[in-house]
Amino acid sequence: MYDSGTAWYDQALSEMILESVNFDSEDEWWCIEGGSQEMAKRMYAKIEKQKPNRVSFNKKVIKMEYLSDPKDKDPDDKKINVHVIGEQNYRTYDAVFNSAPLGSMQRMDLSGLKLNWGTKQAIRSLGYGASCKVGIRFKEMWWMTKLGIKKGGVSRTDLPIRMCVYPSYNIHDNEPDPKDPKKEFRNVPGVLLCSYSWSVDAQRLGTLITRESPNGEDELKALLLDNLAKLHTSKEWPYEKLHTLISDLYDDHFAYDWYNDKGTTGAFAYFGPGQFRNMYPYIVRNDGVHIIIGEGASAHHAWVVGAIESAVRGVYQFLYKHSKHSKKCNLVLQEYNQEKVAVPYGPIPKEFDRTQDVIPLTPETGKIVTGRDKGKKEDPKLVSGNGEWLRQGVQVEDWRLQQGGDQLKSEKITEAQVAEFTALAPLIK
Repeated sequence: MYDSGTAWYDQALSEMILESVNFDSEDEWWCIEGGSQEMAKRMYAKIEKQKPNRVSFNKKVIKMEYLSDPKDKDPDDKKINVHVIGEQNYRTYDAVFNSAPLGSMQRMDLSGLKLNWGTKQAIRSLGYGASCKVGIRFKEMWWMTKLGIKKGGVSRTDLPIRMCVYPSYNIHDNEPDPKDPKKEFRNVPGVLLCSYSWSVDAQRLGTLITRESPNGEDELKALLLDNLAKLHTSKEWPYEKLHTLISDLYDDHFAYDWYNDKGTTGAFAYFGPGQFRNMYPYIVRNDGVHIIIGEGASAHHAWVVGAIESAVRGVYQFLYKHSKHSKKCNLVLQEYNQEKVAVPYGPIPKEFDRTQDVIPLTPETGKIVTGRDKGKKEDPKLVSGNGEWLRQGVQVEDWRLQQGGDQLKSEKITEAQVAEFTALAPLIK
């Protein structure tokens, strides 16, 4: 853990495996020109064009509850009341996609949603990693023009900055000027992610970061310039010479500490021992009305792509919930089941394709049966592996809410409930 974060040993084995899957994958990597925020901006523009003034900013939700007790209401006709600070009347929605980080979600009053035990435990105790980033804008990209670092990559050190990340995009802006062949690189400004830290390293560096960065960060600035000079010192560029150079080229900086942001309460979901196995299935399980999404609700947590993927999963659960009474929802649901929905709106994340793993509830057993259970055979007429786990989760949550407890009691599942669910399976192909 030396090259990742000091004292970062309290993580689940699954975290190392998932990280390896992400980094060792042969899939092509992409970035959004202008930053991932461009995606949200364009979504907003599209919504505004279709439904003006439907998006609200700077609103803080403090409470959510079902419009009526789930035990006394048709499970297919639930609505959610959302209480917002500063608004006298609550808002009522058919469904809510809750993307708040779990640490911030903990401050919401969700008692009226009758969450299951596993979800409540995850909201209370799921680990979130500490992380800080500091970017410096230099008048010239000195690491390219003076040191010859002409590709993207990282440098690691035991200095407080811990890791320096060299940009791998837009670096062609610094290519030789065709009008002046003697000039190897043009002296154009550029931003260097001079410090990216986690765990204890981030907690310590975070003490120098203010909420008004770069204001009040003179000590941080001095530390950054000092560490950068030490990290890149060479015979050609001794410390004093290099420190003078980068200090003169310094233009501005911005630092951020995610644990000092009450909107995030940590940088990203960081599952501790046993948490991924025991909490993750409950984070992604819902009744299709209150749906938790976000990077922490994805196997690819800590990544923007994980947040996007979780939204796809949540939309599928919403569609299934409303498919029995909405022809449009059912039509789109079939498109997902047949894997006809293209990126970025689909397909269903592969982790939820449990074809070999999951068998639907049957009237004979009255319980969930997995492919690992000996002596149980799949009924091909009832099985649709693509999205099956998600559909079962929605149905199970409906039953639990009707029972009234925070844990499902299998002995209380009725034959009528099982028959209704299994009758749908042949229709989902």
